[in-house]
Amino acid sequence: MKRLLLVVEGAAEQQFVMSVLAPHLAACGITVPKPRLPLTGKSGRGGIVNYEHAKRAITSWTRQEKGTDVAFSTMFDLYKLPSNFPGHADAKSKGLPYAVVDSLERSLKDDIGDDRFIPYIQLHEFEAILFTDPQALLGPFTDRKKEVAELSKVVDQLGNPEEIDDGESTSPSKRIIKLIPEYRGAKRAVAHSIARQIGIDRIREACKHFNDWLTKLEELE
Repeated sequence: MKRLLLVVEGAAEQQFVMSVLAPHLAACGITVPKPRLPLTGKSGRGGIVNYEHAKRAITSWTRQEKGTDVAFSTMFDLYKLPSNFPGHADAKSKGLPYAVVDSLERSLKDDIGDDRFIPYIQLHEFEAILFTDPQALLGPFTDRKKEVAELSKVVDQLGNPEEIDDGESTSPSKRIIKLIPEYRGAKRAVAHSIARQIGIDRIREACKHFNDWLTKLEELE
């Protein structure tokens, strides 16, 4: 059975992997242990504030695990990706979001230098997944029907959750927090359950880049 080892942005991604991605991949014969976080400072919290922290988390695993029965991947946000990330300056010149993440992922793969590594950078951050169906936010936030309706309009206007940009006030998470401020403190507890309610099939249908990544993982041999 193939194992997939992931380094992810933070606790929300970690919980998403364990509660949504891992059960799906188990049906493909792929085992996914608890993902690692790129630890930053004494707090031990995740977050990509410096690329070297992320690289260290990835390469310590690739050096430790030498077998062909294992693959490696990431789940990092494009939003606020540090400027010392491989290919950062060149990627930003690409303009279109899909071209940007494609360029960054190729640069990351080159820098890690392991054929077993499948890089993934989320357009534009984890909360884009929740915009697949903003109505699912009513699960934990039952009294926010008006606000959720406003969030649904964002997707209707753009047509694609992955197109929601990475502006300081217009990134997916900031849009949610502006209308549902309590999401900020509840994210760790509820984000993965909202994604699970939406379902991975609907997420991959709405999010092309996520689907491309998931397809690569499903095809691991």
